[in-house]
Amino acid sequence: MRTLLRHLAVAAAILFLSARAEATWQLPVTNYQMQDYGAGTQNWCIAQQGNDWMYVGNNYGLLEFDGTRWRLYGIWNSTHIFSVRIGEAGRIFVGGDNEYGYFESDGLGGLVFRPLSTSLPEAYRNFGSVWGIGEVRNLVYFQCDEHIFVHNMEDGSVSVIDGGMLIKACEQVGERIYIVGDKGVFRIEGLSLVGPMKGSEALARLEVRTARRFEADKMLIGTSFGGLFIMDDGEVRPFHTDADDYVRRNMFYSLAVSDSHIALGTVPGGGAITGNDGRGAQYVGVRDGLQNSTALSLFFDRFGNLWCGLDNGIDRISVDSPQAQLYGRFTSLGTGYCMFADRQTTYIGTNQGLFTASNPLSGSDEDLGARPVAGSMGQVWSVGRIGDCVVCCHDKGLFCVENGEARPITKERGFWQLRTFPLSSDLAVAGSYNGLYILRLKDGRPEIRNKIAGVDGPCKNFEIDNNNRIWLATERGVERLTLNGEMTRCSSELITPKTEGKAYSNVIKFDGRIIISHADSSYATDESGRLTSNEGILKLCDGTGCFYNAIDRDEDGNVWYIVGDALKVRCKNQRTGGYDLPPVLIWDIPGFYVYGYTNITTVGGGMAVVNCVQGFALANLRKTQAGRLLADPKLFVRELKSISSHDAKVIYGQSYPAKPHDIEIPYNQNSVRLTYGCPLFRSVSAQYSCQLRREGENAEFCEWTRNIEKEYSFLKSGRYTFTVRMKGDYDTAPQTASLEFRILPPWYRTWWAYSIWTLLAAGALTSILFVSHRRAEKQRERMQLTYALESQQKEKEILQLQNEKIETELKGKSQELASILLNNLERNDLIYKVKHDLSKIADDLQGNDTALALKRISSMQSRLTEDSAQKVNWSQFEQNFDIVNDKFMKKLQARFPWISANEKKLCVYIHMGLISKEIAPLMNISVRGVEMLRYRMRKKMDLQREDDLETVFKQLE
Repeated sequence: MRTLLRHLAVAAAILFLSARAEATWQLPVTNYQMQDYGAGTQNWCIAQQGNDWMYVGNNYGLLEFDGTRWRLYGIWNSTHIFSVRIGEAGRIFVGGDNEYGYFESDGLGGLVFRPLSTSLPEAYRNFGSVWGIGEVRNLVYFQCDEHIFVHNMEDGSVSVIDGGMLIKACEQVGERIYIVGDKGVFRIEGLSLVGPMKGSEALARLEVRTARRFEADKMLIGTSFGGLFIMDDGEVRPFHTDADDYVRRNMFYSLAVSDSHIALGTVPGGGAITGNDGRGAQYVGVRDGLQNSTALSLFFDRFGNLWCGLDNGIDRISVDSPQAQLYGRFTSLGTGYCMFADRQTTYIGTNQGLFTASNPLSGSDEDLGARPVAGSMGQVWSVGRIGDCVVCCHDKGLFCVENGEARPITKERGFWQLRTFPLSSDLAVAGSYNGLYILRLKDGRPEIRNKIAGVDGPCKNFEIDNNNRIWLATERGVERLTLNGEMTRCSSELITPKTEGKAYSNVIKFDGRIIISHADSSYATDESGRLTSNEGILKLCDGTGCFYNAIDRDEDGNVWYIVGDALKVRCKNQRTGGYDLPPVLIWDIPGFYVYGYTNITTVGGGMAVVNCVQGFALANLRKTQAGRLLADPKLFVRELKSISSHDAKVIYGQSYPAKPHDIEIPYNQNSVRLTYGCPLFRSVSAQYSCQLRREGENAEFCEWTRNIEKEYSFLKSGRYTFTVRMKGDYDTAPQTASLEFRILPPWYRTWWAYSIWTLLAAGALTSILFVSHRRAEKQRERMQLTYALESQQKEKEILQLQNEKIETELKGKSQELASILLNNLERNDLIYKVKHDLSKIADDLQGNDTALALKRISSMQSRLTEDSAQKVNWSQFEQNFDIVNDKFMKKLQARFPWISANEKKLCVYIHMGLISKEIAPLMNISVRGVEMLRYRMRKKMDLQREDDLETVFKQLE
């Protein structure tokens, strides 16, 4: 078994050494396989709609491609579609087997077929296949093998033109329709054929395949083996190209013309592309990336891309792309890892080995003559130089490349890269799988001098600064190693730690500066060698907020750099010598590079080579700048679907021409998915940012992403505006597209629901008010009753209190009156005593007892003095008496205004119930005097004999 494996290895090595790899710069080809577009194998015709969507006539029907998704639409009686034409009003006219008509928008982003062949007379129903379609104003021409059917799209009438020959091709030039048959080239005038054209008789002997409009008023006619013919000013003559021999050998079948190119499709040989003058042929076949060698149809889109409808599959060739691949699918040298230009030789390192080619590399499609280097089969990581020796870092070890052979330098296995010391050109550092090694030149050949102690892990990515310090990316981050004088040992300093969640860091040396990239940030050393986050030299690129894979400068001073997935160039302004021009985006393709092994090699002439997964890609700055003049792609919102239920329901779909939509979505379908895209048929990948703004509210755009769908769940009712932005196409300003829609309120918030709610609320409110009113009335009645009872009780209490107060006051007044009367009686008694004392004094004086008389006089004076202090206040008495007796005195005065003071006193005493005997001392008169006073007062009062004074006085109360 080991012997067999050894023999196989030797045979493979011999084959590797003897092989001369065919390496040419080839146009980028994008393949759309049958499983991608989901239809049949053969693709007969191609056209482009005004919104840049592509339409392909397939064995299964009409294919629609909006740049991101394919759709298939069938026609009624036929599956094949052999011809397609975009009408002036946006209709898509198609022709198949015994069937033709047109597609138009169904209003939801789809197409619906409207047949026209059903209006043909019965005699013409079995007409065969429709191979060509033309449209002049409202007349549409459908060309089949023997007839041309003319449909008037305004009045619906149909006419038939009998060619009287086998019709092989039909083409519209301006507003004229030409047909090519076995009798020559004819022009349709009305319903008649005019011709044949001069010189077109030669076509009768040839097998005509197709005819295409050329320039303004010319037409190119292609034959299977007879080459091309041009119809110019009514004359047909041969048209020669550099691809004539190639086309004749491989049997011409299809033709496409653009403003700058002619494309010729063959059956077994793929296609050829020339300039409009037929010069500069470039060939594209299976080895160059085509899926199939039979080109049934060709078409140049609005961006200059060539679409190939193949016998099995659809391919897009980027004719004017700034990118070219070094080799195709079947001639690959392997995945590209490095390219090193050294004097007259270019070294190409791949996973299959090391190859050499001439230097500088040519940008043409000629074979570069890449030859394998003996002994280098296997994984090549990088190529460098120390002294005059080229060193290959290989999975198997370190090799010196001499005379087309790789010779081992050491027995150690696995080396990543090599870097020389700026201060010691005969010394270098080699990074291996298990550490760093010092290389030196001895007798012109490199050898391992020693391993650097202190570094034992894999050393894949490192650079040496101008002070001979090593900047190494490790699992900790980026470390800076300082060697001792003998370069046998180093000290380590962690410069930037590893970013959380980002395992990869990159170290680049550019213009003598060290650049470190972590995740989404970069740093660069300044003039003093210190690492700084200031933009510094990174101003030449995109600043410090990006991750850089590689940076290089070409002979014109232009700075090439790879940031993320994009290759960009900051061009030097040759007039000012500065970098005041914005960066130029060459391409932006996800998954294009071998990340961690990305290199840029400038080759002059505004071109650079970048290693990639498919090998190597040539970037052309001049083509990129020319591509800026191309029309911008059209961003669109493709579809709006409700995803609230199990089956997504299409609510809106993009149509062409665009139709106004008033999109209203029921509330129970308020979770939606929006699909958008752009037919960006270029070497860049579009990025999108979305915003959904509710009317009256603010919203932010989401982060840039390559997703073409966005979902929103449980939206509130209201009007919304969905806006999507796209960027990436040559760094032009972002394009925007928007779609407005409305989420209807739930049924319980509609106008009729509000009406019902209003009526119910009004009824409920009325009921509530009625019940509340009744309750309020009852409550009011209860409160009134309670209030009345309480008022009554309170009035009773108040009356009782008032009565008590009055009684108290009456008692007080009565006591005062009693006191007054008592005082009056006491005074009368005093008067009596005074009289008595005076009589005694008189006796004493008569008896000449003067001393006793004087003593008696002194005692009497004292008594009189006390009595004067106790004199009755009659006014106060009247007031108190009025209070106690309900204003008796006032009523008495009002009834008898003539009454005197003594009479008032008599009335008071009588009202108090005193008798004459009791009154006499109070008035200091005799009882007879009281009776006389009573008599006179009765007279004045005009009282009768039987009238009692006490009764009269009580009536006054």
